[in-house]
Amino acid sequence: IDVDTQPGRARLINTELIADEMGNITDATLERVTRNVRAKKELLIPDSAADKATLLVYTNGSPKGDFTLETNGVRNTVSFDPNRMLTGGWSRIDIDPKQLRKGINTFALSTAQDNSLTLYIDNSRFPNRSAKSMDGGATWDYDHLGMQGFCDGEYLIRLRLAHSPQKGEILSGYNTAG
Repeated sequence: IDVDTQPGRARLINTELIADEMGNITDATLERVTRNVRAKKELLIPDSAADKATLLVYTNGSPKGDFTLETNGVRNTVSFDPNRMLTGGWSRIDIDPKQLRKGINTFALSTAQDNSLTLYIDNSRFPNRSAKSMDGGATWDYDHLGMQGFCDGEYLIRLRLAHSPQKGEILSGYNTAG
C-alpha cells in the first residue's frame, strides 16, 4: 500500500507477495540441495497474470554455479547474482510469467554439478507444500525435510508478482468523530 506518494491518499501498489511461511528459522532447520537432493515448493497463485515474476529464495548468501529451476515442469538454468541479493539473505530469480498458472504452481530446484544450495525451513505443518526428493524427483517427501529429515515445514521460497492485487485493506485507528 502506497501512502507516501500523494499526501492524504492511499493506493494499492502494483505488486503481490505470495508466501506460505513467516520466516521463523534456526541454524538447524536447513536443507542442502545437492546432486542427490532436490527441493520443491508449491505456491498457490490466485491470479497468474503478471508483467514480471520473481522467485525469492532465502539462501543467506549467494550460491555459486548454475542450478536447474523447474517451473511447472519447464526446465530453466538459473544462477544467483550476488548483486541482486536482498537485505537479510534473499536471492532473486526472474521467472517468465508465462510459465505461471492460476492455482498451485510448482518450483523445483536441483543441480547437476558439484555445487550446492542451502535452503532454510520454517517448521510448520500447514500448508504442507514443500517437499524433498532423494531419487532425482521420482518421489517426493513432504514430511521429512532438512538434512537429518526431522523438519516438517515450508522452505523459505516466495514469489513476487508485478500486477495489481485482487484486493487490499487499509485500517486506521484515527477517529474523525469529535
